Amino acid sequence: MYYITFFIDYRPLLIERLNSFLKDNLSDVWICVDQQENRLQSLDNLPIHSGYWYPQPWYIHGSFLTKSDAQNFPSIPVYTSSKHKTSFKEIDASLNWLSTKYSWSIFPWAGPKRFLSFGFLSKEPHLFDRFLKHLSSPLNQTGNLNNPQIYNTVISSYENTRYFSHLIKAILFSGYQKPALRLWDICRCEVTPLWLITDLLFDEETFSTFSWEEAKYQFIQSLTLRIKPDRPLKVYQPLDRKSFESMCMLSTQEPDTFIFVSQGTDLEFLQNVLEKTENYNSYSDLIYLQDIISASRWFYGFDRDRVDYGNSLFVAQDSNLLHKFNELHWDDDYQLISCF
Repeated sequence: MYYITFFIDYRPLLIERLNSFLKDNLSDVWICVDQQENRLQSLDNLPIHSGYWYPQPWYIHGSFLTKSDAQNFPSIPVYTSSKHKTSFKEIDASLNWLSTKYSWSIFPWAGPKRFLSFGFLSKEPHLFDRFLKHLSSPLNQTGNLNNPQIYNTVISSYENTRYFSHLIKAILFSGYQKPALRLWDICRCEVTPLWLITDLLFDEETFSTFSWEEAKYQFIQSLTLRIKPDRPLKVYQPLDRKSFESMCMLSTQEPDTFIFVSQGTDLEFLQNVLEKTENYNSYSDLIYLQDIISASRWFYGFDRDRVDYGNSLFVAQDSNLLHKFNELHWDDDYQLISCF
């Protein structure tokens, strides 16, 4: 069994809180970079990402529980290139390995850009509680933060007894619009159609303009986000599978918001969440992951990295839904990157 938490990679905050956690233990802190172990002399020595990925896997850790064998480490599913992909099996193996080797460890997790984050793992509940306490403590440099949202750094936390991947509530993956077609099958949308929320405006010419099959849909309602600049959104319900597929293709027009949610979602509650995530100053969806989980039975956001990597986020209250999505063996360019 081990305890694990994930938190946002915001360097000024990260350094301050790690310094607070490590101030009494820096003499027994190690850094492993590309399977080479050395004592960590300063947090200034932590590798820097390019904004998208790290040049090689790395992590820092405390005292050894067993003899060091970093050469046998099953590589962390850190986002090391635009072609990186992992699996639940690899993720579970990496975390289990760390839990048996060190009293605690901190490692980069996921990416790029708005999904850069870290994980902290320990078998010791007192160490885990201590780290969470430091992670949530007030910042000394609050006045210097460019974005006060980042104060909320914790993404998710779990007590794992066997397989971490059985506990997850979100997956990050690439593949542009094609993997979204999986939704229709795994969410049984022929019985309960889903809803699309977007800033795109549909009319009679929308689909013919792009030479796609015309979609049959029902307009549900408008959502007006109370942010600047104004962000009016529309909620639509595709009426059949072909219409759903045509609507997915519209994501190629690079809308600012293109999200599918389960029918029956409390749209007033969801609107409050979207006022945070769709704000142009929003730092990361991960900051609001718990809000997203509470807002809808499931949530699928297209291209949520805000750059041209086509990385999407699928969030579900039921982890089994994420596993079903991941386990469909379709030739659709789907690449699992990470999970939370």
